[in-house]
Amino acid sequence: MAKNVLIRHVAEKAGVSLSTVSMVINEKPSVSVETVRRVRQAIDDLGYNARRPAGRVLPSGRTRRTNRIALCMLKNQRSLLANSIYSDVLAGIEESLGENGLMLVHLSVNESQNFLSTVNKYGFDGIILMGVMDLPDESVLKVVWKYPCVKVLGVSIPQSRWFDQVLVDHQAVVRLAGQYLVDQGHRHCAYLGRQRKHPDSFTTRSELFAKFMASHGRQVDLITDNDLVHITHEAQVIRHDLMERLIDRLLALPDRPTGLMVDSDTIVSAVYQHLLMRGIRPGVDMDIVSCNNERSIIGSLYPSPAVVDIQAHAIGIKSAEQLMWRIDHRGEPKVTTVIEPKMVLPSRKFETNVQSMS
Repeated sequence: MAKNVLIRHVAEKAGVSLSTVSMVINEKPSVSVETVRRVRQAIDDLGYNARRPAGRVLPSGRTRRTNRIALCMLKNQRSLLANSIYSDVLAGIEESLGENGLMLVHLSVNESQNFLSTVNKYGFDGIILMGVMDLPDESVLKVVWKYPCVKVLGVSIPQSRWFDQVLVDHQAVVRLAGQYLVDQGHRHCAYLGRQRKHPDSFTTRSELFAKFMASHGRQVDLITDNDLVHITHEAQVIRHDLMERLIDRLLALPDRPTGLMVDSDTIVSAVYQHLLMRGIRPGVDMDIVSCNNERSIIGSLYPSPAVVDIQAHAIGIKSAEQLMWRIDHRGEPKVTTVIEPKMVLPSRKFETNVQSMS
C-alpha cells in the first residue's frame, strides 16, 4: 500500500470532491455508477486505505451507525462559501473526516425553522456549526445539547455548556499586524474597516490594535464603519460609497499615516482601488497589512500587502479532530481552542523612507 496517500489525492485523481469520495467509501446510493467506478479505480491505483469505521460502540454505550456528520450553516450560507476562508476551513474539515471514513452532509438551516426535525430526519453522529456569529437561539441550543457539537469561527461563547469551539486567535492577529508595522518603523498608523467583536473580551479588533500600537509609543487613528460590508444570503458586498468616505477621512488626517492595518482581505482590494484613485500607491506610499490570507484576493494585488494568515485549513482540521474526540468523550467538559495565526510578508518591501515622512 502506498504511504501518505490522503483522501484529497483520491479526489484529485478521480476528478471529484472530497465529500463524493467519502460517499463512495461509505457506499451511499446517491452517487452515479460512473463516479463510483472512477473513485474506486483511483483508490486502487493509489493504494488508498479508507479505514471506514463500522458501527463501533462508544464509551457512552451508544453505537455509531450513521458515520455522518452534519455541517450546519445557520446564516447566509452561499455568501460564506463564496469566501475562500470558509472554503479552506471546509476543506480541512472534509479532509480530516474523510480520512476517518466519515461523511460530511451539508444542511442549509434557518434558525426560524425546526432545527431538531431537520437534524433528526437524517440521523448524525455529530454536528459542526458554521456561520454562527453569536450565541444561537434556543431552538438550536436544544438540538446541539443532544449531540456532540463543535462551533467553528465566529464569536466565542464564554464557558459554553453546549458545544466545543475552534476559533481564530484574534489577539495574536492584532499582535502580528501591529508588530509588523512597528518593525517597519512606522510612527503613525491607522486601522481601517469594521468594528468587530473580539471573541474573548468582546472588545473590538480595532481597539485591540489601538492599545497595542499605543503600548509601543505609536500614534494611531481608527477609521471605521460597521456598515462597510453588506452581507446577504448570496454575497458579501462592499459599500464603495462608505469606503470612499473612509479613505477621505484617512487622507484628511493632518499627519498622514504611513502604515495601515485593514480588518480583512474582504475589503483590502477596495482599499487599494480607492487609494490609487487618489494617487496613493499601496505598498509604496502607504504600507498595508491585511488579515485572513484569502489567496484569491491577495494574489491579485501588486505589490501584495503583508497579511496575517489565520490558518483556515488548520482550523478546519482541528474542528473535525475535536468533534471526533467529543463523540468518544461526551461527558468531558467543553473545550475552546484558538489557532495561532502566521505572518506572511509582502511580495515587495515597503519603499518609502517612513522616517522622512514622520
